[in-house]
Amino acid sequence: MSIEKKINNLFFVSAINCLGELIEEKIVLEKINEENYNFKSKGLAVIVGITEGGKGRMILDMTQETALKLANEITGENYNKMEEFVFITLSEIGNMIAGHGITTINNERKGLNLRLTPPSIFAGKTLEINVPKVSLVGINLKTNMGKMSIHIGFEKLGDEK
Repeated sequence: MSIEKKINNLFFVSAINCLGELIEEKIVLEKINEENYNFKSKGLAVIVGITEGGKGRMILDMTQETALKLANEITGENYNKMEEFVFITLSEIGNMIAGHGITTINNERKGLNLRLTPPSIFAGKTLEINVPKVSLVGINLKTNMGKMSIHIGFEKLGDEK
Protein backbone atom coordinates (compact mmCIF):
# COMPACT_ATOMS: atom_id res chain seq x y z
CA MET A 1 0.00 0.00 0.00
CA SER A 2 1.36 3.42 -0.95
CA ILE A 3 2.21 6.03 1.66
CA GLU A 4 -0.58 8.27 0.38
CA LYS A 5 -3.17 5.46 0.69
CA LYS A 6 -2.01 4.68 4.24
CA ILE A 7 -2.28 8.36 5.14
CA ASN A 8 -5.75 8.65 3.57
CA ASN A 9 -6.91 5.57 5.52
CA LEU A 10 -5.54 6.99 8.78
CA PHE A 11 -7.34 10.25 8.05
CA PHE A 12 -10.68 8.58 7.27
CA VAL A 13 -10.68 6.35 10.36
CA SER A 14 -9.89 9.32 12.58
CA ALA A 15 -12.45 11.57 10.84
CA ILE A 16 -15.24 8.98 11.15
CA ASN A 17 -14.44 8.46 14.84
CA CYS A 18 -14.45 12.22 15.47
CA LEU A 19 -17.79 12.75 13.72
CA GLY A 20 -19.27 9.73 15.52
CA GLU A 21 -18.25 11.16 18.89
CA LEU A 22 -19.64 14.61 18.00
CA ILE A 23 -23.08 13.32 17.09
CA GLU A 24 -22.98 10.33 19.48
CA GLU A 25 -23.78 7.89 16.74
CA LYS A 26 -22.11 5.00 14.95
CA ILE A 27 -21.41 6.19 11.41
CA VAL A 28 -22.16 3.82 8.52
CA LEU A 29 -19.56 3.86 5.75
CA GLU A 30 -21.36 3.48 2.42
CA LYS A 31 -18.65 3.43 -0.24
CA ILE A 32 -15.29 4.83 -1.14
CA ASN A 33 -14.92 6.62 -4.44
CA GLU A 34 -12.07 8.19 -6.34
CA GLU A 35 -12.65 11.65 -7.73
CA ASN A 36 -10.75 13.69 -10.24
CA TYR A 37 -10.13 17.28 -9.35
CA ASN A 38 -13.84 18.16 -9.42
CA PHE A 39 -17.18 16.82 -8.24
CA LYS A 40 -20.72 18.04 -7.74
CA SER A 41 -21.47 19.12 -4.18
CA LYS A 42 -24.60 17.99 -2.37
CA GLY A 43 -25.26 21.65 -1.53
CA LEU A 44 -22.90 22.64 1.28
CA ALA A 45 -19.15 22.09 1.42
CA VAL A 46 -16.74 22.86 4.25
CA ILE A 47 -13.22 23.06 2.81
CA VAL A 48 -10.08 22.96 4.95
CA GLY A 49 -6.65 23.44 3.39
CA ILE A 50 -3.63 21.39 4.43
CA THR A 51 -0.17 22.99 4.41
CA GLU A 52 3.45 22.72 5.63
CA GLY A 53 4.74 19.14 5.11
CA GLY A 54 1.98 18.58 2.57
CA LYS A 55 -0.31 20.50 0.31
CA GLY A 56 -3.92 19.38 -0.01
CA ARG A 57 -7.58 19.73 0.93
CA MET A 58 -10.24 18.12 3.09
CA ILE A 59 -13.85 18.62 2.02
CA LEU A 60 -16.87 17.79 4.17
CA ASP A 61 -19.91 17.76 1.86
CA MET A 62 -23.64 17.43 2.62
CA THR A 63 -27.05 18.81 1.71
CA GLN A 64 -28.15 22.03 3.38
CA GLU A 65 -30.92 20.05 5.09
CA THR A 66 -28.34 17.67 6.61
CA ALA A 67 -26.19 20.68 7.55
CA LEU A 68 -29.09 22.22 9.49
CA LYS A 69 -29.79 18.93 11.29
CA LEU A 70 -26.09 18.56 12.14
CA ALA A 71 -25.86 22.13 13.48
CA ASN A 72 -29.04 21.59 15.52
CA GLU A 73 -27.68 18.34 16.97
CA ILE A 74 -24.33 19.87 17.92
CA THR A 75 -25.66 23.14 19.38
CA GLY A 76 -28.94 21.90 20.87
CA GLU A 77 -30.68 24.76 19.06
CA ASN A 78 -33.41 24.61 16.41
CA TYR A 79 -32.24 26.38 13.26
CA ASN A 80 -34.59 26.16 10.28
CA LYS A 81 -32.57 28.20 7.76
CA MET A 82 -28.93 28.75 6.92
CA GLU A 83 -27.63 31.64 9.01
CA GLU A 84 -24.33 32.87 10.40
CA PHE A 85 -24.23 30.70 13.53
CA VAL A 86 -25.03 27.58 11.47
CA PHE A 87 -22.05 28.40 9.21
CA ILE A 88 -19.83 29.02 12.26
CA THR A 89 -20.90 25.66 13.73
CA LEU A 90 -20.27 23.80 10.47
CA SER A 91 -16.86 25.48 10.11
CA GLU A 92 -15.93 24.27 13.57
CA ILE A 93 -17.17 20.74 12.82
CA GLY A 94 -15.07 20.67 9.63
CA ASN A 95 -12.09 22.02 11.56
CA MET A 96 -12.48 19.37 14.28
CA ILE A 97 -12.80 16.50 11.78
CA ALA A 98 -9.80 17.70 9.74
CA GLY A 99 -7.81 18.43 12.91
CA HIS A 100 -8.45 14.96 14.26
CA GLY A 101 -7.33 13.37 10.99
CA ILE A 102 -4.24 15.53 10.62
CA THR A 103 -3.19 14.97 14.25
CA THR A 104 -3.47 11.20 13.72
CA ILE A 105 -1.34 11.44 10.57
CA ASN A 106 1.27 13.67 12.26
CA ASN A 107 1.51 11.23 15.19
CA GLU A 108 2.00 8.29 12.82
CA ARG A 109 4.39 10.04 10.42
CA LYS A 110 6.73 12.10 12.58
CA GLY A 111 8.25 15.00 10.71
CA LEU A 112 5.41 15.39 8.20
CA ASN A 113 4.16 18.38 10.21
CA LEU A 114 0.84 18.89 8.42
CA ARG A 115 -1.09 22.04 9.39
CA LEU A 116 -4.63 23.22 8.68
CA THR A 117 -5.85 26.48 7.20
CA PRO A 118 -9.06 28.09 8.47
CA PRO A 119 -12.18 26.47 6.97
CA SER A 120 -14.27 28.01 4.19
CA ILE A 121 -17.90 27.16 3.47
CA PHE A 122 -19.59 27.16 0.10
CA ALA A 123 -23.35 26.69 -0.22
CA GLY A 124 -25.63 26.53 -3.24
CA LYS A 125 -27.88 24.26 -5.23
CA THR A 126 -25.50 23.57 -8.13
CA LEU A 127 -22.01 23.75 -6.67
CA GLU A 128 -19.18 22.10 -8.51
CA ILE A 129 -16.01 21.80 -6.45
CA ASN A 130 -12.78 21.98 -8.47
CA VAL A 131 -9.46 21.18 -6.85
CA PRO A 132 -6.85 21.29 -9.65
CA LYS A 133 -3.70 19.18 -9.24
CA VAL A 134 -5.30 17.14 -6.44
CA SER A 135 -6.78 13.67 -6.84
CA LEU A 136 -9.45 13.40 -4.17
CA VAL A 137 -10.51 10.20 -2.47
CA GLY A 138 -13.90 10.29 -0.82
CA ILE A 139 -15.98 8.26 1.57
CA ASN A 140 -19.75 8.44 1.76
CA LEU A 141 -21.26 8.32 5.22
CA LYS A 142 -24.80 7.61 6.35
CA THR A 143 -26.01 9.17 9.61
CA ASN A 144 -29.41 9.66 11.24
CA MET A 145 -29.23 13.28 10.07
CA GLY A 146 -28.56 12.44 6.44
CA LYS A 147 -25.79 11.50 4.07
CA MET A 148 -22.41 13.23 4.07
CA SER A 149 -19.10 12.69 2.38
CA ILE A 150 -15.53 13.40 3.37
CA HIS A 151 -12.90 13.87 0.67
CA ILE A 152 -9.15 14.15 1.13
CA GLY A 153 -6.46 14.76 -1.42
CA PHE A 154 -2.88 15.93 -1.66
CA GLU A 155 -1.01 17.70 -4.42
CA LYS A 156 2.19 17.18 -2.48
CA LEU A 157 2.78 15.05 0.60
CA GLY A 158 6.11 15.33 2.37
CA ASP A 159 9.05 13.78 0.53
CA GLU A 160 6.95 11.04 -1.17
CA LYS A 161 9.98 8.88 -1.90
